[in-house]
Amino acid sequence: VCVQRKSKSRDPQSCLLQKVCALRSSNKWPLANKSLARGTDFLFLSWFFFPSFLSLFLSRKSTDKKRKNQRAMEQVSEAGLNMFFQSIPLSEVPPTRDLVCVRSDDNVEHAVEVLTKHNILACPVLNVDAPADASWSEKYTGIIDMVGVAMYVLDLVEKDKHSIAMLFEHHSLASTKVQEVAGTARWGPFIPLETTDSMLDAMLLMGKHELHRIPVVKSGGDIVTLLTQSFVVNTLAGKMSQFGDLGKKSLEELGLTAPMKCFSVSIDQPLLDAIRLIRDKNVSAVPVVGVDGAVVGNVSARDLRNLVTDPTLLKLLRQPVRQFLASVSVGEHEGMNPAITCRAKDSLERTIQQLSVSKIHRIYLCDTHNKLIRVISLADILQVFVKEPSPDYFGKYPLPK
Repeated sequence: VCVQRKSKSRDPQSCLLQKVCALRSSNKWPLANKSLARGTDFLFLSWFFFPSFLSLFLSRKSTDKKRKNQRAMEQVSEAGLNMFFQSIPLSEVPPTRDLVCVRSDDNVEHAVEVLTKHNILACPVLNVDAPADASWSEKYTGIIDMVGVAMYVLDLVEKDKHSIAMLFEHHSLASTKVQEVAGTARWGPFIPLETTDSMLDAMLLMGKHELHRIPVVKSGGDIVTLLTQSFVVNTLAGKMSQFGDLGKKSLEELGLTAPMKCFSVSIDQPLLDAIRLIRDKNVSAVPVVGVDGAVVGNVSARDLRNLVTDPTLLKLLRQPVRQFLASVSVGEHEGMNPAITCRAKDSLERTIQQLSVSKIHRIYLCDTHNKLIRVISLADILQVFVKEPSPDYFGKYPLPK
């Protein structure tokens, strides 16, 4: 077929091949030994087609090398993660449109209405006494969050056990200034970063030092955005392909499965016990376990907003947790964050996707019987990606102990 297709070709190889094939089919072929003839045929055909095979091989090898180099450029090695995130300035983080703030002379009741209206858990507090050209340290007095308000309400309730139903009727929150509650914001002080700082700084503060939110300020002192743990983890979830094989590693391989002491409440314990655990142990949530010890639910700091926005729920403080879970999952209340679980063999990528989709700050590591082993928080996830370069890296910040 090759000879017929190239019969009109002037290529020397084609002409030679035609002559050899014609001679081979005649009785004038000098090699009478058939085995020797077959060997000669093989050597001749190898010589004839070798340039084409060599060209194809080198071409594919070159293509494979280009693809490998491209993948290497797209993927970030684990060793270079610190350098990668250090190369991203916070100025590249999208600014928050219409940043919500409350004034230091507002009352707490108004602040709760603002947070509820915008469906947020926290916002900065503007110092009304600061001059117009003040720096950020003078312009903002701190952050007010729903959890701090909920804990403030809890303190009021515990001081007068008989005034639960009357708490809001007496306008205790209306007579309390935001400034009095802003100092109770949980999980870290008001520590802003500047737009010239890097994503590495933000991830270290959120990971190792467990700050849930960081204000990003520009040189003039104004807050550009309020960077949260959730935003960073959601961003990582969409870019896992850039981190090589890190996302494919299991939680066990990454050292995230070591058992740890966990605080939990039984489904039949009073809701007040769960809230006290959140406050006293300085945790963001407690799992709810059934009679067999399996995780069946979750009471988080986010869920406590319902105690503030709907005072009728205060009567459930001394009722079993199961009643609170049922109440906040129906009606006009914002639904409770369900408890999501994972296993030791689950990959990091799958775990991050679970956290991102469910918009939850923690995932419970359980055994095959759904019994709790430990809690994996967003801070734990962030510590997989970055490591603090030196112990005094944040020496200038008043970090939480």
